[in-house]
Amino acid sequence: MKKYLLLMITIAIIFATAFAVIGCSSKTKATVEISSSEFAQTPNIERTLELTQGSVLTVKLASNQTTGFQWTEQAQISNVTILEQKSHRYIKPTTNLAGAGGQEEWTFRVLKPGQTTVSMNYSRPWTGGEQNVNTFQLTVTVVIVP
Repeated sequence: MKKYLLLMITIAIIFATAFAVIGCSSKTKATVEISSSEFAQTPNIERTLELTQGSVLTVKLASNQTTGFQWTEQAQISNVTILEQKSHRYIKPTTNLAGAGGQEEWTFRVLKPGQTTVSMNYSRPWTGGEQNVNTFQLTVTVVIVP
């Protein structure tokens, strides 16, 4: 009976350890999305977010390319050793209405613990075009999961 109990305890410890390792290594996905109505109310938006190392962050901002405005393709990252931009793309509107807006989407990978800011500007990119009509800044704090 004692051998059986000892075996069951050993198996439970092995499963608990395996579950803890798998749980810690899983990647978290986070999405921050800002609509055109939010930018209409507040043209300069700041947010904060806490993530864990190895997480994937997606930022989606309202965008309407028919107006000549676009977000900066390469986000400004204050500390590139903490966060890395992996991609940027324009997502077309889901309607066929003329002049409808879509979204611009950035994907980032969290590299290590620390704090950094990610900034984007919505402007008309040509010389003399309106600059920084909308701005978005996200402060990301990366924490270590025990």
